[in-house]
Amino acid sequence: MRDPRLGLIPQATPEEERDFLDVLRGSPIEIRIGADVADSQDVRCAVERGADLCKRLFDTVQIYGPASWIEAANQRLGEVRDVHSTPTGKPIVIALGSSGGNAHVGFSGWRAAVSLDRPAPIGAGRIGALLAGPMIAAEAFKTAFASRDPRIVRRPYSLDALTYGTKNVEGPTNIPHLTLDLLLAGGGSIGFGIVDALVNVDGQLSGEVEILDNGHLEDRNIYKYAWLPTSVARANGAKVEILKSRIHATFVDLNVVPNPCPIAKASLTSRDSIIVSLDDLAARRKAQELLPRILINAAIDGTTIEIAHLLFGESGCLYCYYLDTPQEDYNVIASMTGLPLDRVVELYANNLPLERCDIETLKAVPALAELDVASFEGQPLRSLIARWPYGEATMHTESGGNVMLAAPFVSSMAGTLALIELIKAEIPELEIYRLRESLRFDMLGVFDPVQIMRVQRRDECGICNSQPRLKYHKSKWASV
Repeated sequence: MRDPRLGLIPQATPEEERDFLDVLRGSPIEIRIGADVADSQDVRCAVERGADLCKRLFDTVQIYGPASWIEAANQRLGEVRDVHSTPTGKPIVIALGSSGGNAHVGFSGWRAAVSLDRPAPIGAGRIGALLAGPMIAAEAFKTAFASRDPRIVRRPYSLDALTYGTKNVEGPTNIPHLTLDLLLAGGGSIGFGIVDALVNVDGQLSGEVEILDNGHLEDRNIYKYAWLPTSVARANGAKVEILKSRIHATFVDLNVVPNPCPIAKASLTSRDSIIVSLDDLAARRKAQELLPRILINAAIDGTTIEIAHLLFGESGCLYCYYLDTPQEDYNVIASMTGLPLDRVVELYANNLPLERCDIETLKAVPALAELDVASFEGQPLRSLIARWPYGEATMHTESGGNVMLAAPFVSSMAGTLALIELIKAEIPELEIYRLRESLRFDMLGVFDPVQIMRVQRRDECGICNSQPRLKYHKSKWASV
């Protein structure tokens, strides 16, 4: 079986892929916690999330520090990937409140930061801790591969999730009781990142969350998902049921409604809030047509994150945002799979399951010979081949090939930021700080400041230029 940390279809030689995997096997990751901060629950949150994301890639990950919870946390890492290999390289040390690290991660309030030569300050703040988790794993990954890819930038930076650096203000360190009416459209790697952040919010949540996804987990990409234990992943369960169980284990007062349907066929009620992490235009359009009060879009392209918080009637809508999505990708997918172009368009546009005749076509493709193609019958085509390298780092080789490596810290950060945007919109005094445009940054670089872009209303969009829709949306949410 192909290593699940690699992309589905090889784009480099077996020797080149083994070379990159040898780095993951041979580089031990040490997360070291200083005595002054070891008992902080916020530090525990950041470290446990960061170690989990590291373990999805690196064979050897260990947490060190003088706190009683660390032994159990190290034991849980074995549930992520139960591997045994002998490290051959020098340890990569990520430090929190401790000296001597290859990188130092700190946080306070709604901000997290990375320093390379001295400990980064650590203060109270669960939001900052949520940001710090993916940053721990990103710094481990960047340190391991810095000499192999010139796109990797290592220098100090910070990320302020309250204002994204536009203002110097402090948000509350404690999250008040929130009552949610949320549709989570998409239960893939970003959806898991959203839920992983959700269950680590230090506050009370009630209300209802509907989770929409018709997919099941598969062995081939289980290491892209935050928190997911290997034993749960290999049971091939429905994503919506796994996410429901995760939320209920933390928030008994939060009702979770699993909806295992393609969005094109789903019967959906309008919700106050929708977070979209689906990867096709038709699905996004349907989400926008529900006209929620809050609409947040989370997407990743390789190691680049995009978050858009769209205010209907004030800026372009979610459909405007993706009107320029290139359709040429369908031709590439048809070429890769051997499926007719019109069939590829039909499967993607409606997120339909692969049928027996599709499977027979796929079996004849030499590039898919390593896969148990028959196991994908009844699954969406995008579960077999994503339109983009979703949650993967494209690492260039000297021969010009590309080694695709899973990058779970990317989807985790995208999910975390999407949830933070929801929290800001739900807290009246923070609503003025919610992102009213879109942001974009590459986690292999330095995102300080992040790139902020205006979402323009498009003349050809039939949704946000519809006067009846604008009038309905305004009257519907006027009292909120």
